[in-house]
Formats: sequence, structure tokens, C-alpha cells
Amino acid sequence: MIWILIFVPIIMGCPYLRTQNSDLMIEGHDKSPHLSAAPPPPPPPPPPPVPSLMPLKTSSPTVFTTKSPTSKPTTAIPILNPSISPTNNPTVQTTAFKQTANPTPKSTTTPSQLPSKLSTLSPSLKPVSTPSNPPSTRPTSLSTVPGSSTCLKRNGNPLVASAAGTCSAYKSILAEFSALVAPTGAYSDTNPIAQSNLFGQAIRLAFHDAAEIDVTQATDRMGSDGCLSNTSDNRGLLEATSLVLSVMEPMWQRYCDQLSRADFWVLFATLSMQRADPTHSLSIPFKFGRVDSATCSAGANRLPEPQNGAHAIQQVFLTQMGLTLSETVALFGAHTIGHVHNANSGYGVVPDGSADILQNAWDPTPNVFDNQYFVGLIGQGWKNKPVPGDTPRSKNIWTINTQGIMLNSDMVLGFNISTSSAACDHCGVVDERCGPNGPPINQALCTAPVTNTLTGGRSATFAQVQAFAQSNTAFLQAFSAAFSKLTSLGYSNSATAPGKLGSLTAIDLATC
Repeated sequence: MIWILIFVPIIMGCPYLRTQNSDLMIEGHDKSPHLSAAPPPPPPPPPPPVPSLMPLKTSSPTVFTTKSPTSKPTTAIPILNPSISPTNNPTVQTTAFKQTANPTPKSTTTPSQLPSKLSTLSPSLKPVSTPSNPPSTRPTSLSTVPGSSTCLKRNGNPLVASAAGTCSAYKSILAEFSALVAPTGAYSDTNPIAQSNLFGQAIRLAFHDAAEIDVTQATDRMGSDGCLSNTSDNRGLLEATSLVLSVMEPMWQRYCDQLSRADFWVLFATLSMQRADPTHSLSIPFKFGRVDSATCSAGANRLPEPQNGAHAIQQVFLTQMGLTLSETVALFGAHTIGHVHNANSGYGVVPDGSADILQNAWDPTPNVFDNQYFVGLIGQGWKNKPVPGDTPRSKNIWTINTQGIMLNSDMVLGFNISTSSAACDHCGVVDERCGPNGPPINQALCTAPVTNTLTGGRSATFAQVQAFAQSNTAFLQAFSAAFSKLTSLGYSNSATAPGKLGSLTAIDLATC
């Protein structure tokens, strides 16, 4: 599955839960589940800063977007490489996959005014089931299988986590990570595809680990536990050739007597996102104390299926994980990093392995962590297409050309999308276009194929997507809080009143 890179992955044919559907459906348009505009809880305060890594160079390896500096980050974050200085916080003006996006009308709606619930799903719409077949290639050594948190240095003894041990491990891990992305490293800025793959797998890994939780079951022990279920949802993470096993696992083994695997996965993802943020303002607080699990088969088939769209969002993010709709939209912004991989999920515009970093990418800068995912989502015209070779058609993608891609679960964040189709096995009519380049100009709606008549409007969460598209700072702050909550699900912050998975302890890594 995809995520999210992360949240890797999402939408089904008919059940277009389109994450932002309100009652904006045009008269006579097929009805599908929508997101209702209920008042959300107040936004959380900005999280405390944590050390960031050597920043990305502000010059992009490819011609992606045009940015202009506005204001500097309010919090200074340490930089490992003094030769690279912080840049001003960019405000995106345009974004395109070799296409110019029409500006979106400015909205006064802020992320705090977004809907918090999804409306009831139509009983006639049933999500596509995801097969639980294991990956075609599986590691054979128990000590390196993500499903088993075997620390060779502890000889079977339990980990006694501490602030001192966490700090010691962090400093060493930070040094190793910095070497990987240094100018002479295998994942440097001069190798953006490799860098995007590393960052993408790290973010997807942390999300998949945490997202297998079920907060509705008091006895359920899944969550951020350093363990992945051996299912097709985790293809690309379980194979011996994955960066999880070839790069991350060996690194964790060197410090596994000080840090749990679950904590390491969260830390590595955090370092990746902060390193990919050119503004140096993404500040994700870190907590330690996650407990590793040796088995996690109960988490099978709990991850979101992209084709199921709004249904996946309702079922997985809101119900199973207990997140708010606002937090969910923010977490989808992690798709700003990485690519869709056909071999892992079955989705893709072109086959895997392209030398063009833009192909099968959600946004034009897939190794940079910013708000370009949201800018492109509502700022460009996405055309509905079947996945090449998918016969009979069972998967749905949205493209600009062979470079850009969105899935059903992405598109529902901005649009009410048609669910009409002859076979009713996918969402969206072939060649239906959603975005600002259909009439009326600058009105981000959906147009019917051929006739170009309007068939759908903006979804209920369009305002939040627009707010993130207009402010990179707003997105980074919201994402930081949402990611911290995601990776803490099942845990409490109190040792005297632990959650069902235990308790976590906050630590300021900048003081290590």
C-alpha cells in the first residue's frame, strides 16, 4: 500500500468518501459519502523545537516550482553543516508538473474552522477488499525481519529505556544519518531520487507501524511497536532489498540496547522530514519509551486502501485510529515526499525505475518536505485515468501527465468526485478533470469528460487544503502536532497512568 509514503496509500471505486465532500454535489450528480462540516476542536499549540539536520539546499535538482522568501522561522534550529545557511520561509506562488497553475481565490477560512466528522457512508457503497498476500520476496533471517524486534546486543533481555541512553543513541544515529545525506553520501542532494526513496520509506514505515492500532478495542496491542504485519499493505518495507532492512535495521541494531525499534523508526522518520524541510522550521517533538512487539499479525488489513477514498479515511483514520479529520488532512501532506510504486501498491502512471524524479510523484519536489502537495492538489487540473494494464479496471489514478499522480484518497480532500461508472468498480469517470483549469476559470471544480460541464464542487475539507497551500508554516505546524499524536497512539504521557501500550517520556534532543 502507499501512504503515505505514507501515509502511503487510498480510494475505492464507488465509495468515494472524498475526504471533503460536503453537500456541494451538483443536482443530478451521483451521490457518494461526504465529509460533514462539524466544528473541530481548537488547534494545538506549536510544539517545542527539536534539532534539525543539515538542511536541503534551496536550489532544486530539477525545475519544479517558483518560491519567494517571506519571513524567517521564529525558532533557530541547529544546523550540522555551517556552510549551508537557513533560508527564509517560502510562500509558494505557483506549482506545476510542467504546467502553470491558476491562482486559487484567497480564503479567510483557517485550519481551525475545518470539519471534524465524516457523514454516514451510503450503504450501497462497499469498499474494495485488500488481499493479505505476503510480499513476493521475504527476508529469511529472524533478526532482520521487521515483524520481530530482535536486538542482538541485548541477548533476549528487555530494554530499559532512559533519557541518558536515548541521548547517547540519538547523537550516534544523527551522525550516521548526516553521513548518509552529506554531499559524499549515497542519499545526498545530488541524488534526489535515492534521497526521496530513503525519506519516503522512513515516513511510510513510521506511519504503517502506528496505523495498525485500533483504539476502539481496549485489549488491542497494535500500534507504534516496531513491528509490521506481513501483508501486501507493507510491500516495499518487508523485503530484504528494502531500505528498511538494508539501511535502517543495521543502524538500529548498533544502538538497540539504548533505543527501542519503534522509537528508532519514529526518530529516523523525524530526522528525514526535518532534513527535507528547506525552511528549517519543522519542529517535531520526540518522546521515548515505545515498547517493541515480536508479533503483530493482528494488525493485518488495517491500513488504508487508496481506492476506497473517503471510506478508507473514515474507517482507518477517524474510527480505527481516533484522529480528527483536520489531523488526517495534515498527515496526508506527508505525500509531499516520495513516489507511488507500482510494484508495491499496483498504482502508477508509468512503471517503476524511471530516471525522472517527477514520474509517479505526488508533487514536483518529492525530496522536499513542504506544502507543494496541497498546492498541486487544488492548483492544477487532475485528469481521471485507469492504471495502465489494469484490466478489468479496478484501480483509479488522477494525473496531469506522466509525471504527476494523485489517488482517490488524495482527490477527496479537495473535490466532490463523480462515482458513476459502468462497472461501478472504481471512482471517477475516465477523463473527468478536477482543478482550476476548467470553466469557470480559477474555480477549482470537476468537469465532465468531453462536455466540460461542471459535475462536482469543492469538498468540505477544501478550505483546509487551501489554507495549507497558502501557508507552508501553517502546514508544518499542523503536521508536527498530528504526527506526534499519530506516533503516540496507545501511549500516555504519565508513568502513573499508562495507556494500553505504556507511557512515553518527552525529551529535548537539542540538549543531548
